Amino acid sequence: MSRGRVKYYLAQIDERHSDYEVATTILIQAKHNDDAYDVLDRIAQRWRGEHEGEEDEGEYWFDGSLVSAGSYDSINKMTFDYLSTHTMLNDLTHEGEV
Repeated sequence: MSRGRVKYYLAQIDERHSDYEVATTILIQAKHNDDAYDVLDRIAQRWRGEHEGEEDEGEYWFDGSLVSAGSYDSINKMTFDYLSTHTMLNDLTHEGEV
């Protein structure tokens, strides 16, 4: 993550497998609030490897599963550091970098 004011987020990747819906919670960082969705969308595009195509804008097919960027909420750095150190939540920001 380059220099500048960084914001921290608790975010979700949403998946639909036939009749089942799953939300996976992750941690991300972004320079501005508007960038958080872009980072999350790029992570969704690569969630299960190379996607097979786009259903609608922001929804991606992976072997019968539809994946999209879910919700995200801003958290402070102390909470981000605690969650990334003491829980199974991972900072996947690098997966959303161009």
